[in-house]
Amino acid sequence: MNLDIKTIIFLTAISTLIIGVSMFVTSVNYPQIRGIKKWAYACGLQGAGWILMGLRGSIPDLFSIYLGNVLIIFSAAMFFHSIAQFKTEKTYSYFLITLIGIFSAVFGYFTFIEPHFVVRSILTSSAAAVLAVGCAYLLIFAGGKRPIKSEWVMAIGFITIAFAAVIRCIDLAVYFDDEIHDLFAADIGHSAIFTLFFASILILTYSFTLMINDRFMDEIMRLATLDPLTEIYNRGAMETLVKKEIDRAKRYHLPMSFLLLDLDHFKRVNDTFGHQTGDVTLRKIVSAAAEALREHDTIARFGGEEFTVLLPDTDIASAERVAERIRKMVESTKFKSGTSTFSVTVSIGLATLDRETDDFESLVRRADLGLYKAKQTGRNRTVAVRNRESRGRSGEENGSVSFLSDPTFQLPLEWDKDQAD
Repeated sequence: MNLDIKTIIFLTAISTLIIGVSMFVTSVNYPQIRGIKKWAYACGLQGAGWILMGLRGSIPDLFSIYLGNVLIIFSAAMFFHSIAQFKTEKTYSYFLITLIGIFSAVFGYFTFIEPHFVVRSILTSSAAAVLAVGCAYLLIFAGGKRPIKSEWVMAIGFITIAFAAVIRCIDLAVYFDDEIHDLFAADIGHSAIFTLFFASILILTYSFTLMINDRFMDEIMRLATLDPLTEIYNRGAMETLVKKEIDRAKRYHLPMSFLLLDLDHFKRVNDTFGHQTGDVTLRKIVSAAAEALREHDTIARFGGEEFTVLLPDTDIASAERVAERIRKMVESTKFKSGTSTFSVTVSIGLATLDRETDDFESLVRRADLGLYKAKQTGRNRTVAVRNRESRGRSGEENGSVSFLSDPTFQLPLEWDKDQAD
């Protein structure tokens, strides 16, 4: 059965225009996801191009032949640009501008100077195939991550478009010397190719919608686990991570340590220089502390100016060395506000896991006890609270103090770390 080519073209045009409008609305609702607006523009351009091509014979060739084809290839370039923006930081603008410029010039030559329907059709199909293969390549290989299911579906859609374009080129090349002038010739091959184009548009729309949904869910998970100011784990995410690490340490009889950090007199920074400077200071302190950590250590913001560090597979001696590196790194970092320069110190409480009795709450409670002792004994120091498994020296060395935890000791209710003497 031969389908009417004009009907397929107008169905494709209407579908892409509707998709373009819906994608534009989506881009307004999800401005944090890059590439959606470019996709909307690409759909609009493609819809306009198909409409102009469908009106061939009713409007001047400048619009129906030249502008219609240029808009379709321009829209294909915009699809490529959208996916590149969605998947990577690159946009390949120079490549796309060069491709569109060459196509527009050559296509114009074979439209107005040496008119040739077959050459024009092969040019359009070849450009579409190149851009479709490029889109599929970005979806599968770009971004440094394995493609998810929706990206595979979209890649298949683009490969289908490229396949249809190549088949059309071959079909046209066979009849290269014949006088072919009818875009709307109703033969089986012609109908099948345009139907493939139409189906591919629907596949691309469906898969791009899935990609947006996947990216939005990733953003929700990111916001749920990261502190928005410092972009490190928040308290809830760290609690989950520490509980898993406690279970692993107990199962395999491994050491584990936990640090609780609090910046000394940080309220003075906010009061003196303003909260904006305070925010910048917090971010810079996180960067400084991260430099002192090992690859498998994890830092999180517990709230305000309080941070935690998880040290897997780390005994108390190694944990004290890590804590001291952090303390010294923070102490040596300089901050600026206008013409003023200032520094910040940090007090650190350290607790190691008692595999017999500890859970998350007791581990944090002992680290908090160490932090309280650090504040009590002068700040800018690390206090390691030794459990019954880690009996050893006590005393003071390079700002680090160790003592054996007294199980009868209770922290003062609602103790203020900044006011502790």
